[in-house]
Amino acid sequence: TLAEGVLATDPRGRIVLSNLAAERLLGRPREEIDGKTVPDVFRLVHAATGRLLPDDPCEMALATEGPLPLSVQHALAPAKDGTPATPLAWTARAVYGEGPRAEGVVIVFRNPDEMSLTPEELVKANRFEALAMLAGGITHDFNNLLTTILGGISLAKTNRDLEGLDDSEKACMAAKALAKQLLSFAKGSAGVRVVADSREILADSLRIAAAGSSVQTTLEAGDDVPAVQVDRTQILQVFQNLIVNSIQAMPPAPHRGVVAVSAAAATLGEGELEGLPAGDYVRFEVRDNGSGIKPEHLERIWDPFFTTKKQGTGLGLATVLSIVRKHGGQIGLSTATGVGTVFTVYLPVAGTPVETQPRRAPTLRYGTGRILFMDDDPKICAITASMLTSLEYTHDIARNGEDAVKLYRSYFNINRPYDVVIMDLTVIGGMGGEDAFKAMLEIDPDVRAIAASGYDNDDMARRYLDMGFCAYLTKPYRVGDLARVLKAVLG
Repeated sequence: TLAEGVLATDPRGRIVLSNLAAERLLGRPREEIDGKTVPDVFRLVHAATGRLLPDDPCEMALATEGPLPLSVQHALAPAKDGTPATPLAWTARAVYGEGPRAEGVVIVFRNPDEMSLTPEELVKANRFEALAMLAGGITHDFNNLLTTILGGISLAKTNRDLEGLDDSEKACMAAKALAKQLLSFAKGSAGVRVVADSREILADSLRIAAAGSSVQTTLEAGDDVPAVQVDRTQILQVFQNLIVNSIQAMPPAPHRGVVAVSAAAATLGEGELEGLPAGDYVRFEVRDNGSGIKPEHLERIWDPFFTTKKQGTGLGLATVLSIVRKHGGQIGLSTATGVGTVFTVYLPVAGTPVETQPRRAPTLRYGTGRILFMDDDPKICAITASMLTSLEYTHDIARNGEDAVKLYRSYFNINRPYDVVIMDLTVIGGMGGEDAFKAMLEIDPDVRAIAASGYDNDDMARRYLDMGFCAYLTKPYRVGDLARVLKAVLG
């Protein structure tokens, strides 16, 4: 059922298995494929020159640890004279059983002209590839943050030295920001465009893309850089891809890699930059001192599935180009082999400035009211109960949605309804906050509920606010965070 052609060989390189897609792509019936050697039926030519590839794909796979890099530089020689060569994207790898010797080779191939992805599919496919690539570096950064957190707590416990707790708190908030960024990157967004701060876009992109890397990074963007109106998640994906590409382009030690990102205002005249009308733009740059791009690769680097990396699908720069152009912008590059590369992205200036956040008023620490708190984690229940007590709220604790609904109904029936209900959205093996909220609405249409969740995602928060929750409280939270959200709801 695969759309890709599949050939499997024995240790001598004779084909023992082929599928229907292989028959179609090779232009041969199965009886002309099975039992033949790979060079007999899987004859490769260079796409540009038409010259026959001298290497046997089986021997190439047996000589390589892991799969061969995905190749789109070859074509299938025609099975019959007078027919054109078939464009090809292919890879192969040796197959091992329990012993140390290879038991054969599997070749997978497809006509790239049949690999038509919509722009949305392209963005999604690249996002998950990049996510897997970034996971190791993100783990490194999380462990560094946890070291600061744990160190501060242990000093406070053993030596009663509270100075480290400030650093622990800052590390917690940095970890929360990193988790939010990671979640947004993985889930994508609902395609909503917002007016975004250009400097924040670059800073957030660096936080994820450079996580765990030894490459030095710098950020240069003044306060006067205009805002841009973008799908924030997709634009973050653009700069994360470019930064990761720059990091991967670095030669090995002792080379000291540097990636510099910057943003500045730019005004373009008519015809000054191909594809862009005259007007005001923000010019973003991602500059590295890496290996540069070889001249023979320049014309193809934007093509889907073209890659020079041993591991990769070739979707990164194709995705970048698709997203930038969809936002009314343009991208270009300047490169020199052995010197480095500069990617330049132009995006139109937003029509309105970034909405400035009012300065926070001093925390209103103390309040009056009765709170019902529901969470299935006993430690979260205990610490939140202590926070509520310190804020002078009376409270009851429920461990699941069923218990929360029972408590709410009991006190509502005696005309003592809770002023606010805070509920965790996810309860393992029990009723979560969403279903409990719907049940409470049937009891009391005026119930005031706060959704609590470890998923720090703007789209998810918007969904629950639209559902009728009065606020969205993201974990982890501090006493001040809890106080602010309660005051806002009670107010």
